[in-house]
Parts: sequence; structure tokens; C-alpha cells
Amino acid sequence: MKIQTIIALVMFFLMVNALRAEEVVKWPTESKVVDTGWVTSDPSTSCPETHYPVCFEIMPLDGDGVRYKAIFIPKPKGDFDYRSVVGVRTDEYEKRNKDLMAKGFVQISHQVVTIMVGNVHQAVWVIRKKRENKP
Repeated sequence: MKIQTIIALVMFFLMVNALRAEEVVKWPTESKVVDTGWVTSDPSTSCPETHYPVCFEIMPLDGDGVRYKAIFIPKPKGDFDYRSVVGVRTDEYEKRNKDLMAKGFVQISHQVVTIMVGNVHQAVWVIRKKRENKP
């Protein structure tokens, strides 16, 4: 294949990806994974009670705009908790990461992206609360 053809195909797929729906799709049943696609606002606010985020992404656009994307999966049964951040500066992310890791949370995803205001972080931490054995 000629390089021009490859470049044209890549540009086509990028264009198609940019044309995805701008609104979060309707939430499926509890047993399904939810991929928000690229949306115009932070998708964490629309996470259903039955799910939790496993990944957040930010994609910078030309100029000062961004698009957001999230993947939500059903929460496991039992004592489970999570924390997440989207679009926070490095100092806030580092403090939150240190605090949560000290409490026993495990970071399952982390993205750093540079936008006009500088580096911003997206991250998710989870914890399975341990039950005390009673005699």
C-alpha cells in the first residue's frame, strides 16, 4: 500500500471516531459494560449506582476543547468501594494518590494528558473492604 492510502485510511477512522454520539448512551442492564464514547462533559457524573468506572480518558481537541470517555462495569458484590478523579492538576492527583494508597486502595487506571492549562490526570482506585472475623 502506498503511504498516502494508509494516511487516508487513518484519517478516515479518526474522523469516524470523532463523529460518535455526544451524549451518554442509555444505561444497559446491570450485567453489561458501559462505554460512554467521546462526550463533551465529565462522564463520571452520570455513572449509575450499579456500576463503577474502570477507566477515564481525556482527548484534547484543536484549540482549548477536550472530549471525555469512560468505561463503567458492574460493581462486585460485597464490601467494595472506589474513588476517581477526572481532570485534576498534578499536585492534587499526587496528594489524592498518596492518601488513598495509605488507606489500602489500589490504583487500577491512570492517564496524564497535556492540555492548555497543563498536565491533568484521570485515575481510578478501588478497595475491597476486609471483614473482621468474629469468634
